[in-house]
Amino acid sequence: MRTTSMPGTLRAISVVAIVITTLALPATSLAGRRLTIDDFMTGLACVESGGRYDALNPSSGSYGKYQVMPRIWPAWADRYLGNKWAPPTPRNQEYVVRQRILDLYRLHHDWSLVAHWWLTGNATPDEELWSRGSTSYVDSVTTIARLATSATKRELIPARCFPKPFATPRIRTQPWPRVEVTGRRVYLRNGPGYENRAIGTVKRGQRLHVLGSGHDPRGKQWLRVGLRDGSQAWIAGWYAQRLGQ
Repeated sequence: MRTTSMPGTLRAISVVAIVITTLALPATSLAGRRLTIDDFMTGLACVESGGRYDALNPSSGSYGKYQVMPRIWPAWADRYLGNKWAPPTPRNQEYVVRQRILDLYRLHHDWSLVAHWWLTGNATPDEELWSRGSTSYVDSVTTIARLATSATKRELIPARCFPKPFATPRIRTQPWPRVEVTGRRVYLRNGPGYENRAIGTVKRGQRLHVLGSGHDPRGKQWLRVGLRDGSQAWIAGWYAQRLGQ
């Protein structure tokens, strides 16, 4: 979702150049096939990030090729991958965003409304209520998407804007194992071992999902746990008791 990710002006210049070039073409030259989700994702990626999987908006924290807000990613990853702690790898970005866009299109049946939702979080069909900025954004996304339908004009679009055909990622269907904290107050750390920085604490009785395990330099076991906000941390294994499923 919301947007403008590529630092500097290169992203804006590249996208504007595509749109201006496209608008200068005769309308008949863009009369290709009907828009598909691949076409829409191409336009969205170009406008949001210039097609960069590592694009980061320093203001909002939005990340990736399609600029998903960090507070939203865990919910989408949980819904479409069965794993709220799945990292936003390029493959996961392509799959999760595709599934989200498909859901939005099934709901609204209009690519312009989907683009407006992606920017603003709403898909009001009354375009007179759209701001000038959101109207320009929707026009840019859909114009590049239409360009992608043309066999002779799609070469104007940077190759990295097109969706990459990764293999389907693993969809988790089984619940994660859980533990209950047994220590009175236990530090969460950013790696296995006391040498790593403390990033929070948990209290006795709290229950955590176990995503993995490892050992510190002394050979003691630590557990990699998933937190409610979608983040991860490490906890000393001797301060946690495994629970039955």
